[in-house]
Amino acid sequence: MGPAPARPTRSVLTHPPPLDGLDVLIRTWGPLALFTRPDLRVQRVSYPIPTPSALSGLVSCVYWKPEAEYRVQRIGIVKAGGTMQVMRNELGDRQGERPPDEAPMRQQRNSVFLTDVEYLMHLRVFARFGRGPAEAMKHANILRDRLTRGQRFRTPYLGTRECTAHIELAALDAQPDGTIHLDVGPLLFAQAFVPDPDGPIAARAHRHQRGQTQGVVRRVTPVPLYIQDAQVRNGWLDVPQDLYRRVNLLEGRA
Repeated sequence: MGPAPARPTRSVLTHPPPLDGLDVLIRTWGPLALFTRPDLRVQRVSYPIPTPSALSGLVSCVYWKPEAEYRVQRIGIVKAGGTMQVMRNELGDRQGERPPDEAPMRQQRNSVFLTDVEYLMHLRVFARFGRGPAEAMKHANILRDRLTRGQRFRTPYLGTRECTAHIELAALDAQPDGTIHLDVGPLLFAQAFVPDPDGPIAARAHRHQRGQTQGVVRRVTPVPLYIQDAQVRNGWLDVPQDLYRRVNLLEGRA
């Protein structure tokens, strides 16, 4: 018998180190995106650009950890894409004891999707629960490693789960389309889930006690926060960082 065939090796892409160890530059793209405007309650219409919370959730699909917090610094538009209108059957309420095929729960809604989009995001990693920069550096390195290897916690998506996305580390010299200038107006930044014993939602949260992170369920009230007068200049949208501190304060994590 001849020698056993060599096991194939998995190729791993290399990426130059970032300018700051806590900063990560990410490229994402996909055929569809839907960043729903909450001010249009009947039909689902997308913002022309992604919201910071949608991009933070996108990164959490790659590496999710309660101790890691992702703060989007800037959003770059490489391809603004077009629009496409789709009529879909949706549930009008949360699924409970009733079977979901009952007629009162079914609703037809129009959705205006973005098509063929591509974005850049400048992300900065922070550590929660009072942990220092060394802990944040660890999470940033793990995130970069998972992006390089193509590892996922769950399927990434752009706004809604139907809009699956590709995501990877971007080249350090990557730039958006400098000809794009948009006056977006009020842009949803995030929903702050404020602890409230009489709140309408039972949400899962995390607390850090005795060196361990534990999951808890608590009643909360959602409070939307907006970027007032959001503007895209030369393809970039700068995200106000004080809103992250406000979210942490409202949620009792400050």
